[in-house]
Amino acid sequence: MFLIPKKSIYLYIGLFILLSCKSDLPFSSKTKYPDQVNTIITTRCATTGCHDAKSNLAAGGLNLESWQRLFQGGRGGSVVIPFRSDRSWLHYYTNTYDNLGISLSPTMPIGGAPLSREEVLLLKNWIDRGAPDDQGNIAFCCNPNRPKYYITNQGCDEVSVFDAESNLVMRYINVGNNNSIESPHYLMVSADGRYLYSVLRFGNVVQKFDANTDQFVADCFIDNADWNVIVPALQGRLGIISDLSPDGKIRIIDLNTMTILKSLQGLVNPHGLYYMDQSNTLYVTSQFGNSYYKLSFDTTDFSILNFETLSLQPGTMPNFNPNTLDPHQIQFTPDESVYFITCQASNEVRAYKTQNDSLLAIIPVGTFPLEMAVSKSLPYLAVTCEETTSTIPRTKGSISMINYETLQVIGTINQQLFQPHGIAIDVVRKLIIVTNRNKTTDGPAPHHSSECGGRNGFISYFSLSDFSVLTKMKTEVSVDPYSIAIRP
Repeated sequence: MFLIPKKSIYLYIGLFILLSCKSDLPFSSKTKYPDQVNTIITTRCATTGCHDAKSNLAAGGLNLESWQRLFQGGRGGSVVIPFRSDRSWLHYYTNTYDNLGISLSPTMPIGGAPLSREEVLLLKNWIDRGAPDDQGNIAFCCNPNRPKYYITNQGCDEVSVFDAESNLVMRYINVGNNNSIESPHYLMVSADGRYLYSVLRFGNVVQKFDANTDQFVADCFIDNADWNVIVPALQGRLGIISDLSPDGKIRIIDLNTMTILKSLQGLVNPHGLYYMDQSNTLYVTSQFGNSYYKLSFDTTDFSILNFETLSLQPGTMPNFNPNTLDPHQIQFTPDESVYFITCQASNEVRAYKTQNDSLLAIIPVGTFPLEMAVSKSLPYLAVTCEETTSTIPRTKGSISMINYETLQVIGTINQQLFQPHGIAIDVVRKLIIVTNRNKTTDGPAPHHSSECGGRNGFISYFSLSDFSVLTKMKTEVSVDPYSIAIRP
């Protein structure tokens, strides 16, 4: 999807321009569009001065001369999401009929007659059938090992699926098992890349999807609670999830059978999780106060062998008083020798030695630190700080980059962000990928209000090498993009 630069109204118009001009393209199967779609696009869109090879740089970088070009997108990302006209910009900007979905201005083609209702319906139905080419091929369909990014959209019960190679949105997955908003909160991709698991904050299931096809596989019913985080255990055979309630629960799930193996009760606001396979030890942060838990298990029956409540502050008793430190998330280094905990109330990250849980460093970061991502190729820990103020208009939040060997902040990212939350590092493509919630009206204006209510958020990208912003890769998605998982 597109985010239009504010510098120029011409770029805003040009991004979706579908001028009514004479086509230079022959009516030919070389375009790979089906015949009726071909007629509309080659005579109304891929025309001289518009979305053709010569003119597309002035039209948002969108070249529509062929079906293959269509699925390379424009400077703002995808314009067609197969099977989802309700998420496709091509439909938004050509539709002028209220009962056919979202309509956006300026209506395309600019300077020409709008598409007829029949033409709009033809394009809409084509997209909803997958936007196939003239041979029935569907874009992004035939590589079962495709690297992907998965993004939760809490406000609309959807997961955006990005093709990692092109950074284009390729699908949307509907999640949840009822008609209310259940808010997909956290995602996990299995270690072998075969499955995606989604935790619904206000739902009663963990959902399993086939990561090859992005199709639903199974539910694990876990009762209603304030579900938050899921992490793998025992080489990925199990999943462990947390319930943020004051009298919180931990569920241990068999990911093969999607059944509950063990339930733990009575933890105070459990949130962040990390399981160490080698020692069968689970760390759990308690959202409010200065405390976290350390549990070890017998893996035959999951009985608890040891249970400790630890204080983040040496020499201070554990407490659960809000606004003390308020530990949110926990992340270990790749060799698991050091772990880090984000402290929302004190705007710091605390580093501990795993061997004896001793405090190594207190690292000041931005305001309201939340999620973390660790790089395995460089000694970097990236931390989202959702509420850092900025002098840049329509910007809020920051990313603190920490060297996890020296325990020092080595850089700060403060551009192209608004309420950053989820974060991931793609070491193959050397990218830092960030979800921006964009929930308040002082953030960047989304292109439309979603039918499920709320403001669209966006995804931003930064170089892992030098932390620079990659402005051409900023992508608008659905409402409240929250967490991210990578399928390598």
